Amino acid sequence: MTPFSDYQHASFDLDGTIIDSILVMEKAWNTVCSEFGITVPFIAYKDKIGVPFNVILDRLGLDELGDEFERRYFDLTAELVDEITVFNGFPEFLEKVKAQGCSTSIITSKPSQNTHAILNKANISVDVVVCGDEVNLGKPHQESFQHVVSTIGHKSCLRSIYFGDGLPDFIFSVNAGIDYCHCNFGVHGQLSPLIFPKPRTIDSWHNMLTP
Repeated sequence: MTPFSDYQHASFDLDGTIIDSILVMEKAWNTVCSEFGITVPFIAYKDKIGVPFNVILDRLGLDELGDEFERRYFDLTAELVDEITVFNGFPEFLEKVKAQGCSTSIITSKPSQNTHAILNKANISVDVVVCGDEVNLGKPHQESFQHVVSTIGHKSCLRSIYFGDGLPDFIFSVNAGIDYCHCNFGVHGQLSPLIFPKPRTIDSWHNMLTP
């Protein structure tokens, strides 16, 4: 595997990677389902987190609810932003990455308004943020990373790694042609052992702070 010090660019997912937001998601999902008279349990939604929200609705057979359902869900998560926390060790790791000269980005399926509110509250700053409502094709399509490359330059992304917490993140990294590191502490836990070649993994951000 490429030594981490050799990477030129580090990119991150948001939910389950930088922030612990699963309880907020559950509260918002249960509330919006109750308001719309829907009986889809949160676990069904949780299993599909990582792709655009409209894709999740389609896979759950809820595509007819459309924009109103999505807007209400993200309004609820915005109201609960104070309950979202940053995973221990991430701010220190981000500073370490920047200190070694890496450019940085966040690529998330979350809409831009919610994403920037969370990042501002947490005082997290990266070179490029790409949100789900800013691209035509969200993860696992590679368009989001193409946007990063066009923004900071191809030479700054020759050796890149993406940190995520779900299978869509792994597939995204494959599609984008970049390395992947799986966060076992995220929403989906460990990846299937059947995946080959097996990507690097971490159990906490503190794993990345040791020499």
